[in-house]
Amino acid sequence: MDAVSAQHPFPEWEANMQWVGSSPMRISEDLQGKVVVLYFWTDGCMRCIHMLSELAELEKKWASFPVALIGVHSPRFSHQAERENIEKAVLRFDISHPTVNDTEHCLKKKLGLKSGPYLVVLGTKANLLFITSGDERLNEVDQVVQAALSHYGLSRNENKHQDGVKGPIEKPFFPAQLTVDVFNRHLFISDPCRHRVVCIAEEGSVLYSIGSGEKGFQDGSFEEAQFHRPHGLIYADGKVYVADTYNHAIRCIDLHARMVSTIADTGKRGTDYRDGMKGIRQAFRYPWDLTVKDERMFLAMAGGHQIWSYSFKTGNAQVYCGSGEEGDRSCDHLLQVSLAQPSGISWGGSELYIADTGNGAIRSIDLEKKWVRTLGGNDSKRLQHPLAVLWVEELRKAVIADTCNHQLKWLDPKTQILEDWVGSGNAGHSDGFGKEAAFNEPSGLALSSDRNRLFVADTNNHCIREVVLQTGEVRTVTIGGVL
Repeated sequence: MDAVSAQHPFPEWEANMQWVGSSPMRISEDLQGKVVVLYFWTDGCMRCIHMLSELAELEKKWASFPVALIGVHSPRFSHQAERENIEKAVLRFDISHPTVNDTEHCLKKKLGLKSGPYLVVLGTKANLLFITSGDERLNEVDQVVQAALSHYGLSRNENKHQDGVKGPIEKPFFPAQLTVDVFNRHLFISDPCRHRVVCIAEEGSVLYSIGSGEKGFQDGSFEEAQFHRPHGLIYADGKVYVADTYNHAIRCIDLHARMVSTIADTGKRGTDYRDGMKGIRQAFRYPWDLTVKDERMFLAMAGGHQIWSYSFKTGNAQVYCGSGEEGDRSCDHLLQVSLAQPSGISWGGSELYIADTGNGAIRSIDLEKKWVRTLGGNDSKRLQHPLAVLWVEELRKAVIADTCNHQLKWLDPKTQILEDWVGSGNAGHSDGFGKEAAFNEPSGLALSSDRNRLFVADTNNHCIREVVLQTGEVRTVTIGGVL
């Protein structure tokens, strides 16, 4: 590829593109003499986000070599093109390399790239060496980079490092998911950026946190335990179950013993899930949310595009719904259904309600009839990247966190009518009634212990909001105390 570099020049990015973490750079001027790795990603694309953590490890490995890592952000929704949104994503995901915001997808179009994360490696003459897609190809990229460094005779230089922003010292809160201990009136909040779970009283006073705050995978006391970007939470029988997303594990917080244990992960999936499953992808990857019904737990496995079930009796986990292929197919056979990054799950009556995030839809699984149907969405104007769904038995409806529309909506499963409830539809932070209020990417939902209020993880506003069910009044919860 290097020998024919003149035939494969990299297209220069537009001069007016916005940069985060660096002043504007030009491939032909600022990056000459370096091996350049470009990461094409989208905020909200879970495969892209998952990859950032692994990419960070390679970034450390390359730091003392003349290797430049640059993120190229290609927004899916209009508000993702805003500079403020990119700045928040850089903070939320600890991105330390420069990021250019390609709002019109110019580079992707010039290179013929489609959806999904892409990695592109350039030689020292700004020439294309390698292009790959997918979130499991980082080893290949590392091999190409090492080969390029050897080919160009580039060696380690401890005095040089890649330009870019350093990780923030004070990380914002970015709450992800919520659950309520109805007996003690305690609200649990997953704090993925600080790798912990926080407990507050429903009125807002801070009680304690669970997890050391350092990312890792360790069981033990509340102070010793370690998580890695936990998301989904569910309270049941004196325990809080946690979707420990980046550890690909389900953890159990025993509130009485004040201990954290692992009940399911990539090495503890049971044995029976393989039987009769030929052709079905087994992907216990990136569990994003969970719910408990009777003696089973159901898991929204965003990375594997599946719903899994876990038996409290046997300790076995297995695929319940989904072929593992990303898509929006519904059919009578649960294992032939295709989902796309399911990220929210809740049960009501005899149905599981799923926020099928990548499809922008709400799906349901009838636990008795064993079939899947689409209830609402599949229209980017109606639902944009919904991350949470919660069944409200008293109203016989499901409330949806329509994350990238910055709203909460109601869905009636009988009529399949989707209606706006609270939120202006524009990113902001204001209290009020109905559409007077404003959210910024709400992503977690939980009913209060009296079931009169809905708690909302207003993620990009770094706060918890509460909504009065009867009136639609939105208030910000004042959290008092220090952890």
